[in-house]
Amino acid sequence: MQRVLLSYVLFLAIFVLNAGSLQASSYLTFFVNKDSANVMEQGAYFAWEFDVAIPGNEVQMELYLDVDNSQTLTEGDIWLAGWGMIDGSGEVEGPEDLTEAADGIVYAEVGRLGLAPGNYLMRVVDEDSSEVVNWLSSQALPNPPATISGQVIIEGVPAPDPLYSHILIAAQKEFNEGTFAGITDEFGNFSINLDESGIDWQVELFFDNPLQDFIPPEETYVFANPGDNPNTDLFFTLPTAFIYGQLLDENQDKITGVEGEVWAQNIDNGGESVVPLEDGEFTLGVSIPIEDASNAFFLGIDSDDLIPNYMAPFNNNLFDIANGDSIERNIAAFSTNATIYGYITLDGQGSGLLHQINAHTDTLGYTETMSDPASGYFELNVHDAGGTFYWIDLDAYGDYGLPEGYTVDGGTFREAVAGDTVYYNLIRPANLLKGQITFDPGDPQELDFDDVYVQAFDSTFIEYYEASVKEDLSFELFVPANSWIVEFDASDENYLASPSRYEQISVASDTVEGLNFELNYAHAEIKVRLENSPIPASWIPYESYTTGKWPFVYHAYAEAVSDSEFVLQVCEGNWVMEVPYYDEGLLVSVSDSILTVSETDSLYEVVFTYQSVVGIDDNEAIPASFYLEQNYPNPFNPATTIRYGLATGGPVNISIYNMLGQKVETLVNGYRAAGHHQVTWQPWNLSSGIYVYRLETGAFIDSRKLLLVR
Repeated sequence: MQRVLLSYVLFLAIFVLNAGSLQASSYLTFFVNKDSANVMEQGAYFAWEFDVAIPGNEVQMELYLDVDNSQTLTEGDIWLAGWGMIDGSGEVEGPEDLTEAADGIVYAEVGRLGLAPGNYLMRVVDEDSSEVVNWLSSQALPNPPATISGQVIIEGVPAPDPLYSHILIAAQKEFNEGTFAGITDEFGNFSINLDESGIDWQVELFFDNPLQDFIPPEETYVFANPGDNPNTDLFFTLPTAFIYGQLLDENQDKITGVEGEVWAQNIDNGGESVVPLEDGEFTLGVSIPIEDASNAFFLGIDSDDLIPNYMAPFNNNLFDIANGDSIERNIAAFSTNATIYGYITLDGQGSGLLHQINAHTDTLGYTETMSDPASGYFELNVHDAGGTFYWIDLDAYGDYGLPEGYTVDGGTFREAVAGDTVYYNLIRPANLLKGQITFDPGDPQELDFDDVYVQAFDSTFIEYYEASVKEDLSFELFVPANSWIVEFDASDENYLASPSRYEQISVASDTVEGLNFELNYAHAEIKVRLENSPIPASWIPYESYTTGKWPFVYHAYAEAVSDSEFVLQVCEGNWVMEVPYYDEGLLVSVSDSILTVSETDSLYEVVFTYQSVVGIDDNEAIPASFYLEQNYPNPFNPATTIRYGLATGGPVNISIYNMLGQKVETLVNGYRAAGHHQVTWQPWNLSSGIYVYRLETGAFIDSRKLLLVR
């Protein structure tokens, strides 16, 4: 599903006005390079501001081509795209309100924008149906250093045709540093001026799919040399199969009056299709690229209208669909008929801050609400399904973060049933974890400080705390007295950290310093291909790591499915390629069990071939001592991976126990050679809760806790 709207940069707004007593949307102002203006040259820094009738309102924004250049919206003007914005909220797919408060004023910074040369109109429609329109003229970039040209091709539709006209095509820089666009003509031709050459540009639809009857093109990457005019064609294809259904409540009655989008994603090739939900029904065409192939899909719904009257459903489980199929897959949304109560305090008093609280189960879906800033009180509308446990999470970060230096006493997670009351107290712990972030010499240093954190977990991985990395690359993480596992999280930034984690960091009314992490840029890809693999029909975590003394190794993670190809983003080093999945007694051959990645190369391939059964012991990279790692991910659903190391070969038993000491499953029971190993646990019939996994060899015994979340 295309999710590119306008590239946007998140930083503090420079215009925050008092909303006063507003009766309707009354103005829309554009800012070009921080000055109020209606004319901009391609590549200028662009922002807008408008007011709403009632603080907190949601508006619909629309972009038109001003065909008659009248600077007013007339019948002949052409609609290009639409998107939503909410006063004071970042819960949108486009630019968000940077005032971060429901104050009646919405301010958004789009970033460096290069709309195709021409005259445009933007309209804001408020909830009270009041509207305001303003005009914008985009002037061509003089002497652009490069351009990208191409053609949109629609399967089965010969050009020229009106379908080809007025499709916005975007070319976007890495790190959202600028978005430029072209508009197609009736032949599908487009041209995009660029303000920089010698870099890769991501080319894709500027907005969501404008042709709902066709499968939209995937994004592609184009390298533009100085003076280049590379050609890029984008293909809209006809569906080869259809999924239809309804949005139903727990009584199998159709839910109407809910707006949203239904999407299906092909997990084999990443392709997505999106259609609007109309009167509780949908028909969605999908593309299966290989003739007669059967492909696995996820089905999901995006809608802001479900909560609080319904539980927002999780994505439907995997299902297969083949070319020519037309299958029914309904989406279930449970109505809310009960309440979980709660309140949030700061040092025992009202925090004075707005917080988001989420609740989810493994079967009924999830819901969310906001607390009252003055009292900290909140109510979560839930469905009472006979004592179903809800996992309650105080969203302590992002737009509704904690006061600096504060954490949540007991962690952010609670478990409750309908009718319960949960309590969160924000405290300033006396203990401090400190460290510094450095970079591998010669690597880029382009961290987005809004997306990188240092996290501390207790031994159960239930209680955790988090702190942002400061611009001087230091961090300070306040935690209660306990023993902690400390990790660096830059999963969205293409950096890998060494050490992978610090374990058993104990604090008791003191400060622990020197928890430093070195970051290495993941410049290379390892394509892992699985042949004849019997992995269950749900995603399995896969992990690879560099050789070295634990924990000073790099880890890379991906998701594996049967007979598929997935990609690991890695840095230089000797990477140990573990078997993604096996059962007892199964054999797997691998093309390279240890893969050497250099500083200069960028692409590698490893093939795992499953013959009749899965499983192999890696006899290389023998650890100096026995070890049992904490499972990952944790908490988990549906599967988790347990890694362990054997200094010598011998009999190995790994079993799972519940908190009553009863054995619920045996994962490994037999001889294993010396080396690093992993086993995946995917419990199908167990309820949520804490379990213990225990490793026993002739020379070593260890156990750890894990948390299953349904």
